[in-house]
Amino acid sequence: MSQRWLEITVHTDPADADDVRMELSRWVGSALAVEQSPDDAREQVALRAYIADGPACQSTREAIERALWHLGATGASTLRTPRIRWVRPEEYLNEWRAFYRPFPVGRAFVIAPSWTDAPSGDRRVIRLDPGMAFGTGLHPTTQLAVEALEGAVGPGHDVIDVGTGSGVLAIVGALSGACRVRAVDTDADAVRTARANVAQNGCGDRVSVVHGRLPLVGWDMADVLVANIVADTHLRSLDHYRAAVRRDGRVILGGITATRGAEMRAAAADHGLRVEGVLRRDGWECLNLTVPPSGNH
Repeated sequence: MSQRWLEITVHTDPADADDVRMELSRWVGSALAVEQSPDDAREQVALRAYIADGPACQSTREAIERALWHLGATGASTLRTPRIRWVRPEEYLNEWRAFYRPFPVGRAFVIAPSWTDAPSGDRRVIRLDPGMAFGTGLHPTTQLAVEALEGAVGPGHDVIDVGTGSGVLAIVGALSGACRVRAVDTDADAVRTARANVAQNGCGDRVSVVHGRLPLVGWDMADVLVANIVADTHLRSLDHYRAAVRRDGRVILGGITATRGAEMRAAAADHGLRVEGVLRRDGWECLNLTVPPSGNH
């Protein structure tokens, strides 16, 4: 994992916060912290986007600065000039921990930070500590993927989670009745974090987390595959997804911006996957696909 991150902090009034969050998340995905006082909804919101130091850092920064300027010029009148600085991963963690609180996801779950008290209510609590892996469950793509998983996973199912991050989708799969969940990520820090979260939620007997990448050579086919990653990776991986899932199985793809939804649906159909439904929220889409019973692997 990168040894430092470029932090872009934007302050704006609550009325403009959703537009700013949507724009930032297009460029940094879940590497985004939103800080707002729980006691005063009129206070300005601080949005912090994080870009890993690397070849794409400068171009991403410039794209974000252009997007923020455009927002300010076309309606987000309370948008302030962003503050930009380099931070180390532990600084990022300290920044948002004070603002990360329990929140509901899907129909049945509530995600609670590992350092807070468990919330009361009927929802099942998932304890989560993102560690050094981005993936708090707050991002709309994760929320959509959770909702899709709840409708796809049943008792005895075998699930594959590609790009597991903090492990939240693997945990949802297990708690939704799956007898086996295999989670994979290319980031060693994410693998360590996901394993710790799996153990903390009592799913270690059903969930295994490995360091690796597609194709999943030697893996048994699953009933459900979920991948909440970027559209370009999906486009390169559709054949691998299809090969990893049994006939009549389900493929759930999150992390797709609405502007690329039609492209993704067409590509999925070209690769023999049938579009059963689309979940949408805040400019993002999650595709619910099936492998037709007549398909060949």
